[in-house]
Amino acid sequence: MKNNLFYLKLDICSYWRAGAGQQAGAYADQLVIKQDGLPYLPGKQLRGVLKKAFKIACDAGWLGKQGLENIDSIFGNDDKTLRQGVLQVSNAQLLPSEINWFTQNPSAKPLLYHTKDTQAVEHISGTTKQGSLRTMEVTVPVVLFADISLNQEIVHKFKISDFEKWLIACCSLITAVGADRNRGMGQVVVSLVKSNQEIM
Repeated sequence: MKNNLFYLKLDICSYWRAGAGQQAGAYADQLVIKQDGLPYLPGKQLRGVLKKAFKIACDAGWLGKQGLENIDSIFGNDDKTLRQGVLQVSNAQLLPSEINWFTQNPSAKPLLYHTKDTQAVEHISGTTKQGSLRTMEVTVPVVLFADISLNQEIVHKFKISDFEKWLIACCSLITAVGADRNRGMGQVVVSLVKSNQEIM
């Protein structure tokens, strides 16, 4: 049984991309993933970014002993036991009202995407490598929301109020999402919204 506690709000401030690895001929060498023509960030990727932020916060001592002890329970682990964590993160999507508007106005969907050219650079000469020009599709800045849920079985292990504090601390450590984050893509401000609050 899941307990929907919060929404994660992602205010993406720059071009960003969640790559699909697909090509589109002369239009672009790399396309972004879409659902019904609309952008989204997969929950699996978002969960990975959260886990990385959680580890950084633990190493800095922000979350205390209890936060450190519960990291595997929350996110699972990557060792041979492959224990699944209890944190559930949905895909981050536009608001339902926005999705509905684009559904009624499908001709506006392409306006959410641009193309961006990139080239590899020779480290010694500082010049661009011949034949390295690539065109990738990118998404314009948008605001996305993801559901944050916990399986009820973990609730007895720590206080929900503690979990909320941990999430807030981790949000401040997330500065970029999606692909090519080290190239200035996907700059983001992440915040937590309680599920009983209005997200409009």
